[in-house]
Amino acid sequence: MVTEAPAPNAAGGAASGEILRVSDLSLYHLVEDRHVLDGAFLSVDAGEVLGFMGESGSGKSALLFAIIRLLAREVQQRSGDLLYRGEDLMQKSNRQMEQLRGLEIAMIVPGGKFSLNPVETAGSQIVDVLKSHFPDKKKSELEDEAIEILRIIGIPDPHIRFRAYPHELSGGMAQRILIAKAMACAPQLLLGDEFTVGLDVTIQAQVMDHFHALLRERNTSLILTTSDLGIAATYCDTIAVVRKGQVVEYAPVLDFFENPQHSYSRLLLSAAREARAQQKIDEARSDVERDPSHGRSFIHENLPAPPDLYKTVAPGHLVRVEDE
Repeated sequence: MVTEAPAPNAAGGAASGEILRVSDLSLYHLVEDRHVLDGAFLSVDAGEVLGFMGESGSGKSALLFAIIRLLAREVQQRSGDLLYRGEDLMQKSNRQMEQLRGLEIAMIVPGGKFSLNPVETAGSQIVDVLKSHFPDKKKSELEDEAIEILRIIGIPDPHIRFRAYPHELSGGMAQRILIAKAMACAPQLLLGDEFTVGLDVTIQAQVMDHFHALLRERNTSLILTTSDLGIAATYCDTIAVVRKGQVVEYAPVLDFFENPQHSYSRLLLSAAREARAQQKIDEARSDVERDPSHGRSFIHENLPAPPDLYKTVAPGHLVRVEDE
């Protein structure tokens, strides 16, 4: 378990209340001539973990790149408001976004060692992140901070791993380095793009358990794209299900697993025949029996969803109206 509280970042300490609000986000792929996202919405509070679920190609990753303003050239944003702590990200200059990325909003990508620079040590890649936002600090200070970050992330022998190259690391260790890079400046919002895919089941659980504990301690928010129902049930507070670019259901995690409303949501759950996924879902259900407050601390009753397209099932639980 992590026991140290991090120093507040440049934004000024721990946040509370809504940290990100996305409404009517529509992205269009110019080459493929199709909508990537169509009217997507979400709301994330400080410390909340939102699971953005759906099949491959449903627009999950595009949502994250839109938030961080790094969309591919062939993807065009046609509508949408992206409010981070009440400020419109679309109105920020490229220079302002460069300052924001890493310091307040950071992204964790999948791929482990293959997403790291193969010719730089793990430590130097973390130092580069710190240096970009704190250029006045001495190199020795940045190195000490990077080693401390490795220790907090749960990496054994951080001094040794600091000097290791990506090819010298296991897949799980390399993924921890990517997490360390993202959390180096203590951002308030993390964007995780299926970053545990490809890891061994046991290593995946170890990485997520420690990472989740660190999120809670730092009061850091996370939007996690995933197709893994087990991960969603275990680590997310809220679930947004997206199909063909549209959010079809949005609910507190336990409401979603206990009472899925959209036909696509029920299809996803019925397809969870894999033993590990079903075990995690059952564990989440048993958690609520022991502690009714589990997973219910984040209920959004004022979601930016068109009332003519969505109906409210329960507080914070919306479902898109299906055609008869």
